[in-house]
Amino acid sequence: ARLRAPGERAFAQLKQWRIFRKTRCSTNRIGTIVQAIHTLLIRENRG
Repeated sequence: ARLRAPGERAFAQLKQWRIFRKTRCSTNRIGTIVQAIHTLLIRENRG
């Protein structure tokens, strides 16, 4: 659960921003974008 929680929080934040609504690129690119945003959110939360 400790490993899963940051990912779930990051994905909830992404859903709240609604960035996936009009995304028109390949799924590989979306995955890369999600990983980058996830990394930034984790860094931001750690201070």
